Amino acid sequence: MATPNEIILGASKKALHKTIAVSICILILFILLIVAFSKRISKPIIKISNHMNQIQKMNLDFKIKNDSRIKEINIAQNSLIALQAGMVSFKKYIPAKLVNMLIDNGQEAKIGGEEKELVIMFTDIKNFTTIAEEINPSELTIHLSDYFDHLVRIINKYEGTVDKYIGDAILVFWGAPNDVENPYSKASECAIEMQREIAKLNDNWRKTGKAIFETRIGLHCGKTLVGNIGSSERINYTIIGDTVNLAARLESINKQYGTKIIISDAVNQKIGKNFKTRLLDNIAVKGKCDSLKIFELQNYPQKDELRIKQFTKIFTKALNLYFAIKFNEALTLFNEANDIKPDIACELYIKRCIAFKINPPANDWDGVYRWEIK
Repeated sequence: MATPNEIILGASKKALHKTIAVSICILILFILLIVAFSKRISKPIIKISNHMNQIQKMNLDFKIKNDSRIKEINIAQNSLIALQAGMVSFKKYIPAKLVNMLIDNGQEAKIGGEEKELVIMFTDIKNFTTIAEEINPSELTIHLSDYFDHLVRIINKYEGTVDKYIGDAILVFWGAPNDVENPYSKASECAIEMQREIAKLNDNWRKTGKAIFETRIGLHCGKTLVGNIGSSERINYTIIGDTVNLAARLESINKQYGTKIIISDAVNQKIGKNFKTRLLDNIAVKGKCDSLKIFELQNYPQKDELRIKQFTKIFTKALNLYFAIKFNEALTLFNEANDIKPDIACELYIKRCIAFKINPPANDWDGVYRWEIK
């Protein structure tokens, strides 16, 4: 007796087809669940990886969420948040450019230095000790922090590296850890813009009854030792040498001439005629035998340009007569210049001329004034 396959195996085939179809559906659903779950795991891991890459580049202006329900990923997110906070703080203690360089090169900070041509700036606030005695310490801290914030933004704009804050003073240099194109002009532009910014700040502080800050700046350049200085356990990326000391002396000497920015002859030669400068004197600072010419880096409002140009011309002519030991003629011109614009440097030379008329200098006088103050 013959029976068709469909009758005997039909039900089995239908059941097999249903089983295969259900299995395929389960497999597809399982694959979709695996993909969804893997994305749920991989997505925060990719985010963590991207965040770590940004931290390595010292780009720290982003927020890390610790929203994962997976314990291990949540721990990694919390660790990364702590690392970011630590790097933000770390960046405030040492130059970010230095950290970037060490990370990019995979280097460990080690003691050592190199001699490089640097431009060095030293700033200081006039009579800060007296100001500090008259202000509550917490208010002074906030006030000084506001002052530093404005100046450091300008320093960063001109690619300067802040070495350290010394009380109310700032030590800055150009040329390390990275090379800077035309550092002499950038340092000079920076000094001028800083003085303009301080003038604006003082106008606002006067209106609100806050203490005003009058800042003096010294600029010098030359071969300087720069690198990691300190002990095996704690180091500081800094600069040391005679050029640093001289920049600080130039800042201090401003008070003797009534100026705000004094640059050395070395800086003046580098910036050429791109800036307006005035020869102030030929001096030897305390503890030094060698003399150097110092210049005022001029920064006056445009409305005073013609008057300052005339003043500078007469002052320079008087100074040349002074160095030529023609004190009578020099005295006349210094008085004339002082009438155009009251000037402490003019008054200084008027006193010198009068003194030399009474007691002429020795025959071997070289015109160098030797300051006995630091």
